Amino acid sequence: MDRGAVERFAEGVETTSTVLVRPARGQDPADREAWYRVKASAKSRDFPPGTPSTRELTLGTFDHPFPGELKVRFVAEDAGDVVGILDVDLPTADNTDNALVDVVVHPDRRRRGIGTALWARAIEVAREHGRTRMITASGQVLGGGDAGADFLEGVGLGRALQEALSVLDLDAVPDAELGRLHDDAARRASGDGYELELWTGTPAPGAQADIGALERTLSTDAPLGDLAWEPEVWEADRVAGFWVAVHAVGLRSYHAAARHRDGGPLVGWTTLVIAPSSPDWAMQWTTVVAPAHRGHRLGMWLKTENLAAMRAAEPRVRRIQTQNAVDNGPMLDVNVAMGFRVVGHAWVWQRELA
Repeated sequence: MDRGAVERFAEGVETTSTVLVRPARGQDPADREAWYRVKASAKSRDFPPGTPSTRELTLGTFDHPFPGELKVRFVAEDAGDVVGILDVDLPTADNTDNALVDVVVHPDRRRRGIGTALWARAIEVAREHGRTRMITASGQVLGGGDAGADFLEGVGLGRALQEALSVLDLDAVPDAELGRLHDDAARRASGDGYELELWTGTPAPGAQADIGALERTLSTDAPLGDLAWEPEVWEADRVAGFWVAVHAVGLRSYHAAARHRDGGPLVGWTTLVIAPSSPDWAMQWTTVVAPAHRGHRLGMWLKTENLAAMRAAEPRVRRIQTQNAVDNGPMLDVNVAMGFRVVGHAWVWQRELA
């Protein structure tokens, strides 16, 4: 889209004739800093207060892309200032009908047609790569408005999935209570024949295929609402490549996995991730238990065991953030029992392309 080709998407939006949408210059330090500034400013406005904007994840994939995806990035520049960013993630291993779009406009520059210009470019990118569906997300502070909802409805998207954003404040939960939850779950699961393995960093080669199978399970069993999402393909090499990239961008990871003592593959797995730029926060990523092994308190055992190991190594961490579909009752029950509290919501939106 050339300079001046910005459209009005709703009544009351101020259009602008000075916006230039151009490819992001990923190796330019100034462009990267501008990208992070826009992203962090928007997150502080649109998502629950206090949750960090992780510099490592925001900028790291410019140099260390994750396997199974192709990223196309643009910025919106107004009078020489980067005021908006566009990140189009094109899955290549699965879900190849989908384009995952992140359009972000600096809070001080909204309602001037910048988001519309970026969205128009996103549609062009999706069509150029043969995608037939656009997927994006918005944040909602608990009790507040849904940031971006009017804009997303205005460009033709509909709500497909609601997720709860939760935070565990470790200073507000007695260690004895977490210890009790751990011991109760450990007695049940251990008594049923299960044992745990702990590690830091990239999963060992012997575990990567098992982790891939659990990732696929998560993509099929986790509630998806109306979201059009196919089972994900996670071969061992993709698992290895993903975690190599995670650590290459500067993150640290802690893992716990479950296996039955009679042998066989890993049947449960959880992971916590730390960003050095936010050393008092941890991110709870995947927690999954294979369907045939549910009902043994493995989820609670995995999460509390891994939490204890992470805290011993990362004593500065005081809060943990996580995100789950609101329909995922079993996992939300585990989180609530551990002391997680919902602080906001995220909506996943989608639109079919004609």
